[in-house]
Amino acid sequence: MISNLRQLDLNLLLVFDALMQEQNLSRAALRLHMSQPTVSNALSRLREQLGEPLFTRTARGMVPTAQAHLIHGPVRQALHLLQAGLGKQDVLNPAADLVFRIAMNDYGLASFLPHAFAHLKSLAPHIVLSVQRDDAESIPKRLATGDLDLAFDYLHFDDPDLRY
Repeated sequence: MISNLRQLDLNLLLVFDALMQEQNLSRAALRLHMSQPTVSNALSRLREQLGEPLFTRTARGMVPTAQAHLIHGPVRQALHLLQAGLGKQDVLNPAADLVFRIAMNDYGLASFLPHAFAHLKSLAPHIVLSVQRDDAESIPKRLATGDLDLAFDYLHFDDPDLRY
């Protein structure tokens, strides 16, 4: 494998990802809007740079090796992060009338909300906060369904979709 990322052509990771998904050079080339020989050449260069075969050619297409399966998750995650970070970002319009639904416990209501509200009003005077009392048992469901935008609480919910 590679020890120095400067040695790796990161464009080849797009080819690798397409090949992992399609497991066929021609279909990967179509997905990438490239010619089949270009994809084949890119795969050869990636194999050389990583020192791994990555795929085995069969009558049914390109079969990923165990090493290819092992690195595909991290490569896919890295490509997703790059796409999200470099893609078009939504910008909050401070002049828009937006409503944010927030659930807070008593501590948040007393200590956090007054300061946050004053600061938010100075930045975006048209934003409305709809603050609801905290009902801890329903927080994960309400966040998942979009009934809440934010929950301010000290509880930790065992839910991989929640961010803390």
